[in-house]
Amino acid sequence: MIRNQKEKNAREAYEKVSKSLEIFLNDYRKKPLSFGSRIHYRVLIPEMRKTHSGTIRATIRRNGTLDEFDVYFLLANGSKSVAWNATVGIFHELKGILKNLSGDSLVKAYAEGLINQILANWDEWHQEFLTYSGQISEQIFRPTLIKSSIWDECMFLQGSGFRNDVILRFQRWLDAVEQRHLHDLLNSQIEKAWQDKVVGKLDNLIVNSTTA
Repeated sequence: MIRNQKEKNAREAYEKVSKSLEIFLNDYRKKPLSFGSRIHYRVLIPEMRKTHSGTIRATIRRNGTLDEFDVYFLLANGSKSVAWNATVGIFHELKGILKNLSGDSLVKAYAEGLINQILANWDEWHQEFLTYSGQISEQIFRPTLIKSSIWDECMFLQGSGFRNDVILRFQRWLDAVEQRHLHDLLNSQIEKAWQDKVVGKLDNLIVNSTTA
């Protein structure tokens, strides 16, 4: 009888967790992320503004790749920032749900291990997603940007306004209609990664845990 009661309690605890997370997943499964007006060069341009003109000129000579100032690395960081801002509310929402579930005596007694497993995976999956967002950003922008005429144009710039002129040209290039497809492709890849690498994995974990 004691064993049967424990099994019943465990099932109820797992069902509580499963139902709460199923409601969460129904809200975000296949739901588009909201990027708003966020831009992927949100890190690059501010870094340019505070970087010495000589360093900027040196990276221009190397088509954007310099240890001290790597244009593609900074674009990647900008995309990671965009991905973080688009998902941070969802990320913390699940953590709040799991915290509330942990306060339930039945869940704490019989499903605490599942809660801890979900928390650990959630952090890991989200970090992997952010890392991927930066990596795919570099893969998308680099081939077009590295062959662009912007490097030659900037090499001819002179005078005290050199850095500001470079910034202006980069903003124009990144905002140009010709580059719109790069931003759209990047956003769509970030969307797909969110569903595949985070939401989908959570879905699978819950299904496997509650049917085991």
